[in-house]
Amino acid sequence: MVWGSFYGSTLGTLHTMIEGHNTANTYVKILEVHMVPMLHRMMDEMDDPVFMHDNSRVHTAKLTTAWLENNNIPMTSHPPYSPDLNAIEQVQSPPSILN
Repeated sequence: MVWGSFYGSTLGTLHTMIEGHNTANTYVKILEVHMVPMLHRMMDEMDDPVFMHDNSRVHTAKLTTAWLENNNIPMTSHPPYSPDLNAIEQVQSPPSILN
């Protein structure tokens, strides 16, 4: 399992989960460590950034939803079964990451 992020042409951190399965608890920890710092950088560079993730169970879990709301993370909805709208699928790694 890999968690990645981007905004504009800026690639964020790439987090790999080597052991276990992703749960709402592990997803919230990933957001705390990786997404929050990136969101702060985005807020310095642009107006009204929005966070988007798909409808995975860990993304829609009560724990995740409550954490996002409690931390005032601006979100946009993602229609179910719409992989063509999943922008992260279109991101390609720079060659230096692949070597």
